[in-house]
Amino acid sequence: MANAAALINEGLWRKDRDFQRLPRMAQCTFCQVLSQKDLDTAGGLTLHLDLLVKACDELTVEQLKADLAVLEAHRFLFVDYDTDELLVRSYVRLVSAKSATGKTNNAWRSVPKNARLIASEKLRRELAAELRRLRFKQATDLADEIDPDLTPSGPPSNPLSTGSEPPTDSEGGPKPPSSVSVPVLVSPSVVGSVGEGPRPECPDHETNSETTSCLPCMKRRKWDKAHPDYFARLEAEEKRQRAAARQKAIDDCPICDEFGDITYDDSVLKCNHQETRHA
Repeated sequence: MANAAALINEGLWRKDRDFQRLPRMAQCTFCQVLSQKDLDTAGGLTLHLDLLVKACDELTVEQLKADLAVLEAHRFLFVDYDTDELLVRSYVRLVSAKSATGKTNNAWRSVPKNARLIASEKLRRELAAELRRLRFKQATDLADEIDPDLTPSGPPSNPLSTGSEPPTDSEGGPKPPSSVSVPVLVSPSVVGSVGEGPRPECPDHETNSETTSCLPCMKRRKWDKAHPDYFARLEAEEKRQRAAARQKAIDDCPICDEFGDITYDDSVLKCNHQETRHA
């Protein structure tokens, strides 16, 4: 059982300003996700909405989806409803990678297996980015394996706030096509309004520090307060560009249907558009 102990860092409530800014129900949903017994060492979880809803008599699927949307907009987790998967973004970095760096546990041993089981291109891309931030060979090699199109390593030039998590083939026949990642280039207009500049960075703190003497964090908190819809707008633009890129790949591909599907041994599979790439 991957998450029997259900470790939740109490620092979420005392030190993590990004978490403290979340609506109360979104906070509750995040803790519920962290306590799921099937949460694996890569931070992956099969998304059973009906099962999660049963945890509270007052909760509905629509409310749960709304909470997940808030958490995704603030990059605490990511959801793919097409594959019914969820990824707690930095779980692998803050929890499972400890053993790989010689510290507290053996969780890293199962990370490669769990990472390879993720079907969602979107979640693989986010997990690969976290693995590359670890900056050790095992993690980088795994990232290159699950995200061969090489999502850029490290934080972007205008990084998003990251949201804390707890420190807490058989033989025979041709292989089916694999999935392909879609690069996303966010429009600069989404990052900030004209004349206001990008979100400030702090070289010492990934998230805003409560230490009032940290000037970069103070500037970033002030910027965040002036741009309350920053993360939602950025996420919406990313989704729009991903959708447009996927649709263009489908339109340009001569072998898949209008939904990006092909028939393979009487099964319907997602096309990777490789024939188009090598045309």
